[in-house]
Amino acid sequence: MGYKPQVRTNSLEPMPTTLNRTSQELLKFVDLISDLEDAVGDAIAGVGSARKVQIKELQKLDQVRQLIVGAADFLHALTLDMPADWRVDARKAARSVRLADLAVRLSDGEPAASRDDTPPAESYELFD
Repeated sequence: MGYKPQVRTNSLEPMPTTLNRTSQELLKFVDLISDLEDAVGDAIAGVGSARKVQIKELQKLDQVRQLIVGAADFLHALTLDMPADWRVDARKAARSVRLADLAVRLSDGEPAASRDDTPPAESYELFD
């Protein structure tokens, strides 16, 4: 008999666990935006008359970052008083996520090798 990876048959998990994991993923997005802000800021630092317009547009990245942090903080705060016996099926919900690696992290964090419902490998869908 060969080794067969153990697959959870019951994919329900505590709601606080799911929301905390989602909050952490949102905060990872903020790190990406911060890196982008730095790169774009450096790129426009030397531009002349168009600089004010570009800086105003760059501020939109900061606004998106603040909105994501706010959503992550909200999700985390919800988990603090949430009954631990509330259960959700994060795997089912994660199937609606188009980025495969993000779907895995949101669903339950299990490596793809041990999952029976892993979406096909794909690259990031930057332009849809």
